[in-house]
Amino acid sequence: MKVFNTVLSILLIIAVAFLFWKVYETPAEPEKPSASAEVEQRLKDGGFRAAHIAYVNPDSLTKNYEYHKKLSAELQEKVKRVEADLASRSKVLEENFSILQQRAESMNQQELQEAQMDLERTRQTLIRYRDEKTNQLALQEQELYKKMKDDMDTVLNKIKQEYQLDYILSYDPTSIMLSANEEFDITPLVVERLNRKHRQQKEEASTKQP
Repeated sequence: MKVFNTVLSILLIIAVAFLFWKVYETPAEPEKPSASAEVEQRLKDGGFRAAHIAYVNPDSLTKNYEYHKKLSAELQEKVKRVEADLASRSKVLEENFSILQQRAESMNQQELQEAQMDLERTRQTLIRYRDEKTNQLALQEQELYKKMKDDMDTVLNKIKQEYQLDYILSYDPTSIMLSANEEFDITPLVVERLNRKHRQQKEEASTKQP
């Protein structure tokens, strides 16, 4: 009986050790899906079923979303034009200040004061113009963000319902998530759906034109 108990104890130890190894063995590193078709196939195969969670990388999305790139380029072009205009106006103002300094000695007190007041009015006008243009660009940037968010919400909600996901998170170096498994990255699929939606909208708009 003692021998039997000893053997049984050894078998139990071996069994526990095996279970411990199976639970804590290092899993193989999953491969990140690189294309929309790979993401979609993984979703269809139930690869996300255990967690019901996926995530999107905003940086990668904005770099590959065609409509976002188009609107961003247009906005950036407006910014460059405003910056060039402000630089030109500022240069003229600086030149007028320089001219006034050169002529100051030949002007009487009244003429000098009037010239200084005129330049100050020009400076204040330039400041108001700068603030106005800055506010306009800020509003256009907000409109761009809202447009992108509306489009993304539409696409993400469809993907969420289609594949029964509970959460779709945002993950990039600035997000509150410190780490994420790359197999749950559905950015390629989201980008493909957004670009498809944008192309369909363009086609619909072109067919409506007389």
